[in-house]
Amino acid sequence: MKPKAILTFDLDFWHSGLFMERYAPPRDQLQSSEDQTEEWTEKILNYLNQKQQLATFFVLGEIAQKYPALIKKISAAGHEIACQV
Repeated sequence: MKPKAILTFDLDFWHSGLFMERYAPPRDQLQSSEDQTEEWTEKILNYLNQKQQLATFFVLGEIAQKYPALIKKISAAGHEIACQV
């Protein structure tokens, strides 16, 4: 029997949070938030696909509006999307 996992991801502008300042490079060394959002979401989607796992993506309304194609890709891969606008 394949082990089950419960996974959730928050799609937010992660580098803007105070919590992440400890872990993130200095802001002047970051790529734009657009590049980071798509790049890291793609990496997560590829990894989940390789492991044949599904997840719930909690998507900030601002991100859903800015990246509709990315949200469609998440949905097309079978993941659940939760959003509060």
